[in-house]
Amino acid sequence: MNAITSYFRGPFYIALYTYREGMRRKLLIGFLVLSLLVIFGSSFIASFLDPSAATDVDLKLIKDICVSAIAIFGVLIAVYISASTVPNEIENKVIYTVLSKPVGRMQYLLGKFLGAQFIIIVNLALMGGLFFMALYLREGVMPTLLLWSILLTYFEFLIVSAFTFAISCAATTSLVPILGGLFIYITGNLTEYLKDVEHRSGQTG
Repeated sequence: MNAITSYFRGPFYIALYTYREGMRRKLLIGFLVLSLLVIFGSSFIASFLDPSAATDVDLKLIKDICVSAIAIFGVLIAVYISASTVPNEIENKVIYTVLSKPVGRMQYLLGKFLGAQFIIIVNLALMGGLFFMALYLREGVMPTLLLWSILLTYFEFLIVSAFTFAISCAATTSLVPILGGLFIYITGNLTEYLKDVEHRSGQTG
């Protein structure tokens, strides 16, 4: 038991350090602020509408805007933070100081990956929490399905993040993993879109 605890102690502190450093990055903060402004803006516009005259179309429009904002800015955050954690430390030569201590490479990579996931979860929780409040104030009921939607969204980010992080471990700059992460995300969504188009064309035919 002590051996297991000591093995994961190093990755835990590396993950905590990665989280603290990542949350200070200006580009990451910019993505988060923009996403919160879009989500808040949709609910702010809805507050000017007459609740008695509100239709399902209005609510659907608000939901679509918020879901799109979470998906777009969330994946940008996931790709950026997963692509830059390791290459930045290689460029700044911080990695050599860390690996000179009794920390293995697998422990280091595990800690970096967990730290990136902490950042993604916190940012997703902030965006999802504001979306949750907007729907609750608008509809007056607890949108419990939204919680499951956010959970499934995180698993999507997890796949993209893991793929991006794997590329970043073999890259010297963050540009290549960023392009790879965006490619896998766009390809995955494009595949679903093409399947939907094929299904609709089959029905019309």
